[in-house]
Amino acid sequence: MKTVKILTVITLALMSISIAEAKDYVKDDAKCSKADNIVGNYLIVDEIGTTNAKIYKLKDGTYNCQMTGQKPDYDKNGKVRLDEYNPEPKYRNIPLHQSIIISGLVYNAEKKQWDGGKIHNPLKRLEKASCTVDFVDGGKTIRVFGNLMGIGKNVYWQVVE
Repeated sequence: MKTVKILTVITLALMSISIAEAKDYVKDDAKCSKADNIVGNYLIVDEIGTTNAKIYKLKDGTYNCQMTGQKPDYDKNGKVRLDEYNPEPKYRNIPLHQSIIISGLVYNAEKKQWDGGKIHNPLKRLEKASCTVDFVDGGKTIRVFGNLMGIGKNVYWQVVE
């Protein structure tokens, strides 16, 4: 069991939900000043390709992020693949190309960021990592920080106007 946890940590450290050119991004406090500023569309570029995502607000005031605009992925029997390994059972019957990749973000006005969420990479069988999001690069980019068992990674998603 300990080996599995160590491998999970190493995999998280190596996994890439998104790759962006490494920059010294500066937090954009103005864009982070209102909770609903996070609602919108984003472009995620990684080693596999480009993915579109949408962050939206739920009735309970939390924010989720769902993949959008992708073509369905089919299994060997021609059925649309589902996000069957999602750690949250209620999301396992969603098609893989429409996976909920972030859930439960809450706006933290004191820190001017969204935190308390969980991030999931539907292409890898990993536990959900804790997630924090803020705006950087003059509000043109969001920084998504995933952290699992003390190992974390920043990834950057472009805001789509």
